[in-house]
Amino acid sequence: MNYSIFGLMFVFNRIQSFLDAYWLYLVLPLTYFFVARMLGFDGVYGQDAYEYMRFSESLKSFITTGTNPGAFNWPIGYPLAVSTLDFIINNTFISGQLVSILALTGIGIVSQKFIELLHPNNERTSKLYVVVFVLASPYLMRFALTAMSETLCSFFIILTFYYFYLASKKANLNYLTGVFLFAGLSIMTRNAAVVIVFIPCLVAGIYLLKKPNIGLGILCLLIFGIIISPTFFGETSQFFGDNANFSDLFRVKNFFTLSSSGSHGYYTVTLPNIIYCFYAFIHPLYIFPGVTFIIIMVYKKIKAPKVLLLSLLLYSIFIGSIFFQNKRFLVLEIALVSVIYFPAFQLLINRKFKKLVHRYWLILLLLSTNLSFGIYTSAKSYNFQQFDKYISQKMIPYQNNKLYTFWIDVALKGRGLSFDYVNLWEKEITAFETGSFVLFNVKKFSYQWQDHAVMKNWNFLKANYELELVNELKNGWQLMKIRSPKSSL
Repeated sequence: MNYSIFGLMFVFNRIQSFLDAYWLYLVLPLTYFFVARMLGFDGVYGQDAYEYMRFSESLKSFITTGTNPGAFNWPIGYPLAVSTLDFIINNTFISGQLVSILALTGIGIVSQKFIELLHPNNERTSKLYVVVFVLASPYLMRFALTAMSETLCSFFIILTFYYFYLASKKANLNYLTGVFLFAGLSIMTRNAAVVIVFIPCLVAGIYLLKKPNIGLGILCLLIFGIIISPTFFGETSQFFGDNANFSDLFRVKNFFTLSSSGSHGYYTVTLPNIIYCFYAFIHPLYIFPGVTFIIIMVYKKIKAPKVLLLSLLLYSIFIGSIFFQNKRFLVLEIALVSVIYFPAFQLLINRKFKKLVHRYWLILLLLSTNLSFGIYTSAKSYNFQQFDKYISQKMIPYQNNKLYTFWIDVALKGRGLSFDYVNLWEKEITAFETGSFVLFNVKKFSYQWQDHAVMKNWNFLKANYELELVNELKNGWQLMKIRSPKSSL
């Protein structure tokens, strides 16, 4: 009995110590979560989030009943985490959002420990810095509220680098097991992470070869191999989906072009990839004020940790070589970039804000600015999700019919609507079923998909069938019913 009491006291003291040190890292993300839930935002919108939730439910069913979870196009790390937490929460959407929120807490904790490892005796400053530039980073806030994999992957990535530098600073190769453990977990959460963690894994492998430790080397290899093994069994994970043409994806011209075409349709951007791929360093929605920190570091000749900087540059080159732009890809860099910028921030407040009251005003200004940016960009996710809910609500009366559509079908399925779905993207259709429904947005798809099956199917349908407008919906969406073939067909 005494041992039980001692054990409970030990656990309680450890929890109390953790909360004393990191309570703000838990409270701020949970505040995001509860405010979002109060506003009706569940973190699921677009396409990817619904697919993550679908497979999370399938994995949970597999764990409990052994039912084959089926195919999944991405790494299983995030849905596995969601399905595990869902055994406690029993609501997949809430579990998906909570995994991202708790990952943000983890990112904050590790970021502070990482900064203190590189720059000792700065606990107070590093804590304030992490709150302002990591926990309140606009894009980290936005994606911590979504049921997608970016935040969890970022957590594993920063752990990879933390353990790499911990092994170096402590001169203890045993910490390299953490490098391979968390590198594997990051890759199994998002495949793109392999580019960021490649250099620390390579250097760690060289360390092990220089100072031969067969047991440790085998252990690291086993840890890494076991974690990434799901990639080689069952349905192959694919970073860009089933229809990716890698000869189009990775080209030097993609750094400079403003438009492209291919299986993804026609795609145009405002700024070339050569600028976009460095957004995590300079864009205020990733880190504000990043440009100021760069100027300080260059002017004062502050050196960044080499492996960390080279890894980020390699990832930036990788992102720039892809024909399309997706700001989600850059979220993986935010915490690492923040670690690099810390000495610039420290120099700024020590030189220009010597009075304590001035420092607090600066912190308050920066925090308010980042939170404002975070609310601004998170509102976009909120509006996307509200539209998904709106369309789903409008489509309820027409269920149990065949529905020809594109893009929105994933949301309708994810919201539980029952249709016999036909995706207009998959192939060219030569005969449509009369009495069926069509949900389409000509304005949204006419340019990007003009030479693709999407618009070819729509043009064929419009030219050869009588269509009845059933409901004029928001944002250019129309619900139509296929009445009969035109007489000329």
